[in-house]
Amino acid sequence: MIKANLSAVYELGVLLNREEDKWNVSSKDMSIPEEDCDRLMKVFINLLQNHPFVSEEHIAILVAQILARLYGREYTAASLVMQLQDLRVYLENSYAKLVFVPKERADYLEQEQLFGAAVKQSFPSASADIKEAGNCFAVGSFTAAVFHLMRAAESALHVLAEDLGVEFAGGIRYEEWQTIIEKIQIEADKKRANLPNRRLKSEWREFYNGAIGELQAFKDAWRNHVMHARGSYNEQKALSAMNHVQEFMQRLAQKLSEENRAP
Repeated sequence: MIKANLSAVYELGVLLNREEDKWNVSSKDMSIPEEDCDRLMKVFINLLQNHPFVSEEHIAILVAQILARLYGREYTAASLVMQLQDLRVYLENSYAKLVFVPKERADYLEQEQLFGAAVKQSFPSASADIKEAGNCFAVGSFTAAVFHLMRAAESALHVLAEDLGVEFAGGIRYEEWQTIIEKIQIEADKKRANLPNRRLKSEWREFYNGAIGELQAFKDAWRNHVMHARGSYNEQKALSAMNHVQEFMQRLAQKLSEENRAP
């Protein structure tokens, strides 16, 4: 994805409009003076060198054509205006729909490892939803961000259930969260009871009961509401969900993954 600097796109649009107005004169056949050719060449070379959006194929071709004709002193006022218009129209069509991302949310945009490398490695099936949660949060779609966060948490829920040997006849993906959580609790208690000493039992309870408590909280606070269209979320609530799900998945990633079960 080519990320355009909004101010650079705007400045180029202003430049093109200004130059079109300057050369849209009555003497259409007049040649462009050498000093103006040199000035415009510097402007377009600077664009190519410093602004990634200009490297987009069609824009780069148009800019290269303009530079070649400026260098060859081939332009008349009319032909320069026509080619500047071609570039401006393409620019407007390509960047007519721009999304503003506030500086304080820019770090959430297009992050492949928003929750860290360990979470991405341990829960690859959740990667797309985690990334989309960040994108939605960055552009202000806060309810959509919570929706993707709950899908990511559901991936972790399934891993936790599979780690404990929880099974369903119709497959876990078709079960309600509450049903899965209840079975996880039953299996966790059974396995804990069979552990050989108090230290292991205490560690087991801390890890699994903590995870179960977090999942229950997700379900009651966010999952049920967002999945059943019972509410919407502002930035503060979405950020709270983001932080909780991130911490939860980072903690699980220390012991569990989609490939490996906890000892």
